[in-house]
Amino acid sequence: MAHDYDLIIVGAGLAGNCLALALRNSGLKIALVEANSREQLRHSPAGDRALALAKGSVELLEQLGAWRGVAAKATAIADIHISDRGHFGKTRLSAAEQGVDALGYVIVARDIEQHAADLVEKPTLIAYIKRGLPA
Repeated sequence: MAHDYDLIIVGAGLAGNCLALALRNSGLKIALVEANSREQLRHSPAGDRALALAKGSVELLEQLGAWRGVAAKATAIADIHISDRGHFGKTRLSAAEQGVDALGYVIVARDIEQHAADLVEKPTLIAYIKRGLPA
């Protein structure tokens, strides 16, 4: 049986799922191909890493509808101190001084990855393919 797609996204990690979310209303017939099952991805040690998201990245996730569902699990970055021990100079950034709620956020990768994957599964416009084409 032949399958026709306008776009095939390889990899159902955070980047692949966010691309699928960004294009979900494009009218394209999209396939998202992943070698691992959702269960394997859910239990992968890679999901344990912490992600520091810049304010611009959070704004993009908001536009994709992927931030609201995980915002409560994120920790705001209120202050940043940049220095190099033993060398001259340092920089400090403050959300309060910049007039923003946060300079960015820290979140466990698994939380945002699973939420984005859940959102991709909702529309029927995107085919999720694991190791081969669907029947």
